[in-house]
Order: sequence, then structure tokens, then C-alpha cells
Amino acid sequence: MSLSSVFVFFLPFICEGLGALIQTTVGADVEFPLSEECRKGEGTLYQRLDDASTQLIASLNGYWKPGRDYTVRLVVGRDSLILTKAYFNDNGHYEFTCNKKHLEAYKLEVFVPSEVAVSEGGDAILPCRSVTAGQSVKSARWRRNGEVLLELNGLTGEITYGNDFNRSRVSIPSDWDRRADLSLTIKGAQQQDGGVYYCDVEKAEKHRSAVRLRVRKPPVSAPHPALHLKFQQTAHTYTDFHVFCRLQESYHWIWITIIITAAVTSVIVFTLKFFWGWREKTKGVHA
Repeated sequence: MSLSSVFVFFLPFICEGLGALIQTTVGADVEFPLSEECRKGEGTLYQRLDDASTQLIASLNGYWKPGRDYTVRLVVGRDSLILTKAYFNDNGHYEFTCNKKHLEAYKLEVFVPSEVAVSEGGDAILPCRSVTAGQSVKSARWRRNGEVLLELNGLTGEITYGNDFNRSRVSIPSDWDRRADLSLTIKGAQQQDGGVYYCDVEKAEKHRSAVRLRVRKPPVSAPHPALHLKFQQTAHTYTDFHVFCRLQESYHWIWITIIITAAVTSVIVFTLKFFWGWREKTKGVHA
């Protein structure tokens, strides 16, 4: 076996050890930072597949140009190349070679995350289970947005926490090794806790998983039963009073109608009597 073929065979393992890890979800954008060396001159960005074949993502010749299969997916930013709408097939190792120098290497992991939903203020449990029996767990860590929330040293059992995370809010089971359960518990979940979390377990059979946490706003609480009953009683009282007023109003108009009718009748009767008396008096004068 030639030296070049040996290098090609071991390159994926070398990249995995040296390349910066990028984790994302299907459909999300992936950003590959550009070093100063890769902003001018000549260069390439390749994806190296598991069979040691390569795929051209972009090439630099004064300016970055997308490869043939990436014309609608690659966006050239000021400080990075952005691969939009990640596919599951985008998993793999990526290498920048600029001005004849092998520079940055990245390992991209694309996940289809499971979903966990919790009401604001409730405790969220993000699942991460992997066989630990008969396997020495070197480490396990939870990340979000590239930052470590919690990291377990599997050899000593020591747990360290990220700078921006309160250790009283995040935890894993104390008997994780017996239960093979490294699930993350977030106490009193808030809106800002929503997002995608990644669980990485380093052991003989590595484990990688992702969980999307959705934090729902709390539902509008129903009124207290006593208050609800008081409201109903008030409503009934108001209804009864309203009905009473309507009846009083009806009686008022009935009396007005009776009085007007009586007055009109009296005027008509008086007019008829006056007319009849005048007629009789006129007859007597002519006689």
C-alpha cells in the first residue's frame, strides 16, 4: 500500500480528531468561518465523504464561487461561507485549503432532533440514553448554541458547568452509569431556555443526539370557584334588576296609554254633548 493511499485511509480519523465540531439540525444554516488566509488568493472548501471521495463545496479565485451542486445553497458572507438548509447527507468532514496550505478542518453533524415541550415554569427533561454497561465513558456533555452547559468526567464522576448556566437549574441523574441515562433536567424552564440541545457521550461506541426544547407560555388560569360563584350571583342579581326595570317601564307606558285614552275619550264625549246641546237649542229658536 502506497504512502498516499495510507494517508487517504486515515484522513477521516485525523480530521475527526483535529477538526472543530459543528452541530446543527436538518434545514438549519451552517456557517464555516473564513480565516484571513482564505479571504483572498486561491482556495477550496471540500467535503470528504466516508468512502474517502471528495465533493467540491466552493472555490476561491479572487472571490469565492459555489461548486456545481451548491449554486443555490451556498451564500458567501463577509467572514464566512454559509451552507443553507442543511441536508442529512451534509454530515461529514470539511477542509479548507487556501493558497496551497491545509488550514481549517471541520466535522459537521446534522441531526433530526426529538421534541420536548413544557409549560413555562415547569421542569423539562431532555432525553439522552446510551449503553454504559461494559463501556468506559470518558466524558459526556450537553451543549446549546456551541456552548457547554454541563460536562461530566466519566472517570472521576466530576461535573462542571458552563459559565452562563446556574448549576441549581441543570442536572443529570446521579446514578447515570447504572441507568445508562444522561438526560438533562432543566428546572423552572423559561422562554429563553428554548432551542436545540446536543448530548455527546465519548466512549467506545460514541453517542450523539439532539433535542429541541419548546417552552409554552402558561395558560390563562380560570377564576377561583368562589369568585366565579360571586360573579354568577352578581350576574343573576343584575339580570333580575334589569327584568324588574323592564317591567316597571312597561307598566309606566300602560298607564300613560290609559290616561291618554281616557282624556281623548272625555274630549270626544264633551264635544258630542256640546254639539248635541247646540243643535237642540238651534231647533228651539227656529220653532
